[in-house]
Amino acid sequence: MIFLSKAKPITFYYLISGLSFNAFVYFVMHYDSIILGNIEYWWFWAFYSIGQVISDLVMAIVLFNRNELQAMAKK
Repeated sequence: MIFLSKAKPITFYYLISGLSFNAFVYFVMHYDSIILGNIEYWWFWAFYSIGQVISDLVMAIVLFNRNELQAMAKK
């Protein structure tokens, strides 16, 4: 319960939203290709490939920038 009452850094929200986006598009792709058996190209496949890469990059950049700022503040 203590965890819920603490203020969370902005990076937490970036990570939660990025990971939620990744999970959502993964499950849509899983449903389309495995459950429905679709093997034909459609626009969501391009969205999935580009979206996941961009989402991962944003999460990494946010974490790097946050850690870099904290390191610079300690100097």
